[in-house]
Amino acid sequence: MGAATVRVGLAGCGVVGGALVRLLDESADTIESRYGVRLELSRVLVRDIARDRGLSLPRSIFTSDRNDFLGHDTDVVVEAIGGTGAAGEIARGSLERGRRFITANKELIASHG
Repeated sequence: MGAATVRVGLAGCGVVGGALVRLLDESADTIESRYGVRLELSRVLVRDIARDRGLSLPRSIFTSDRNDFLGHDTDVVVEAIGGTGAAGEIARGSLERGRRFITANKELIASHG
């Protein structure tokens, strides 16, 4: 029996989001062997899908449409865009759809708990 796959949606692919993408790629085998889970980036929300981010991800997983991002089939959403506006909408939309939501956005947590 293979590892369970957890589909991850990433909101934001700047410095923090890009670092997470690289970390997941570099640590995929270790995470799978240690925890029995394969983390798969299934959708990445960005402002500009044409921008080169220097990452080895297929262009097809990028979207700039928040509704497309929230409607995509994911298990976990990671917010790495900061602020409270769009980040708050992504948080609410993710939780309303029953998804696990991860953020280190202190402003979002302080403002909307």
